[in-house]
Amino acid sequence: MSHRTREQERARLALNAVKAVPSDQRDDFKSQVRRLPSRIVTAGLLGSLAFLEAKASKSKGIERLIKALTEAVQTCDFDEGLGQNETLLRKLAEAKDDIYLRQVTDEVMAYTSWLKRMVEAHYA
Repeated sequence: MSHRTREQERARLALNAVKAVPSDQRDDFKSQVRRLPSRIVTAGLLGSLAFLEAKASKSKGIERLIKALTEAVQTCDFDEGLGQNETLLRKLAEAKDDIYLRQVTDEVMAYTSWLKRMVEAHYA
C-alpha cells in the first residue's frame, strides 16, 4: 500500500483548488495567493486571516482562498476539524496553545507555496 507524502497532498490540494476557481475570479485569487506569504510574515496568520475575512464579502476569489486554506489545514494529522459554524480564524484565535498556531502557520506557508506554483502553471 502506498501513501502520499505531505508534499504530495499539498500539491494535490493546491491543484484542485486552483482548477476549481472560475475564470472570472482567477485574477483576484491569483493576486491574493501571491500576497499571502508576505502578509503572514508581516501580520501573522491570525492578522492575515482577519484581513481576508474582512474582504471576503466583496471578493469570491478571497472566499475561495479562505476555503482552500481551511481545507488544507483540515487534512493535517494535528487538526481536529472545525465545529459547526466555526471558521479557521475563530479556531486559531481560540486555540488553547501556541504550538497549534505555529503548526497551522507552517502548514499554511507550505501550502501557499504550492498554491503559487499551481496558479502560475494554470493561469495564463
